Parts: sequence; C-alpha cells; structure tokens
Amino acid sequence: MPLSFIFEKWKKQTIYKSITPSPLGRSVEIGGFMEIKDFVDEVIAYKNKSITDEVFLLIQNNKNLMQKYLQLVQEKGLGVVNRHIGQAVWQKYGLTPETGNINTEPQSTLISSHQKFE
Repeated sequence: MPLSFIFEKWKKQTIYKSITPSPLGRSVEIGGFMEIKDFVDEVIAYKNKSITDEVFLLIQNNKNLMQKYLQLVQEKGLGVVNRHIGQAVWQKYGLTPETGNINTEPQSTLISSHQKFE
C-alpha cells in the first residue's frame, strides 16, 4: 500500500491544520499534528524504560554472549556482573534514572528487576 494512500486516508480522518513556528525556533503542535522531534523524544523515552531489559535479552538470546556472561557470573558473582551491566547501560547512553521507577517484571530471565530511565 503506497504511503501517499495511507496519508490521504489518515488526513480525511484527522483535523488538518498547519504547523506554525514557535518563538523558540521549533514548530509547535496545532490541530493534532506532532512535530518529528516530539515524536522521536516520545519513542526514545519509551525505549529508555526497557533498554536494560533489552540488553539482558540480547545476552540471553545470543549463545556466544550467554556463554561469556555465565563465565563472568561464575567468576565474579551474579550481582556484581548484573550491576556492572546495568551501570554500563545508563553511563554509555547518558540516561537519567526515573526516581523510584523499577521494572519488577522484566522479560529477561537473567534479572529480577531493573531501573527505568527517562
């Protein structure tokens, strides 16, 4: 299905108004349209809430990484390895922890909980 067809169908179902620039140099939302930056910020914020779990899922689902992980756990201990991985995630990506917001039901079986980030 062509993108133009999808857009035209969506446009008929949506109030279409133009987007005007704000005094701060970026466009603002008018009539239901979202700016690309706002959309990207929303997507990234959503991703940040699960990024630690996704890193552990990557390890869990990759035979080579899982073997290395298990070796490290055997040598250093589960808590030490998992803390280092968790800290590396937020430091590498410069994330800010959401105060008191912990995911206690991660998809990965390698962890029992993880911090969510803004």
